[in-house]
Amino acid sequence: REQLFKQFLATAYLPTPESNKDKVLINLLNGTFEISPQGMKLGAFDRSDFITYQLPFTYDPQAEAPLFEAYLNKVLPDKERQRVM
Repeated sequence: REQLFKQFLATAYLPTPESNKDKVLINLLNGTFEISPQGMKLGAFDRSDFITYQLPFTYDPQAEAPLFEAYLNKVLPDKERQRVM
């Protein structure tokens, strides 16, 4: 089976996905999270994205991170800079 797989990789034609430098795609358990100049959103999985990894958690827009926020308030007290970061 391993030999067949290696042979497939060596001889198969797989199109090279086009990359869009204006957006970042991250696969999560409940969809693909997109970050772009237009904003952030969670969308459906799309095979044409050619994403071969998935982070082991779901996206929750209501989630809070009090420990991380406390850290940011200590090392980067400027709220506008926190928002940019």
